[in-house]
Amino acid sequence: MCIRDSIRGRIRELSCNKFASNVIEKCLFHLTPKAQHDILVEMYDVPEEVIHAMLQDSFGNYIIQSSIALASAKDLHFIDGRLRAALQTTPYGSKIEARLDRRLKGKQVPTRSAQIGASSKSTRSGPQPRSPPNGTVSPPNPRSPKSANNGAAPEGEEAW
Repeated sequence: MCIRDSIRGRIRELSCNKFASNVIEKCLFHLTPKAQHDILVEMYDVPEEVIHAMLQDSFGNYIIQSSIALASAKDLHFIDGRLRAALQTTPYGSKIEARLDRRLKGKQVPTRSAQIGASSKSTRSGPQPRSPPNGTVSPPNPRSPKSANNGAAPEGEEAW
């Protein structure tokens, strides 16, 4: 049995589950365009109340945003037609609507996984120390193990 067969008929339910929503997202990303289209039709070819319920659920909302980012142009117009009315009555609907508009205009909308991948490829390994302004030297940190008092408690405090 294929994953696609096991999720068929349960897309909306699984999209609103913390762990299963990850599976739905991966399916949208990795399945063939035909299989992706089938998932999107099942997701969006429902009454507006069901779409509204998905928008209200944090995991369902994320799957809706992922579907916007990953859909083909044909599917994007289908999503737009089904989603637009529900976005008017949803908190943060304007943000999703803006994402949909950017995508319809042909601009790529980064997904969270793409943002995470890009940040991990950064050349910086962590926060870099800031240099003091105008070349001045900052005073030593009294709590630093390399401070001038060789690990003794700062003045006015007791050692452990």
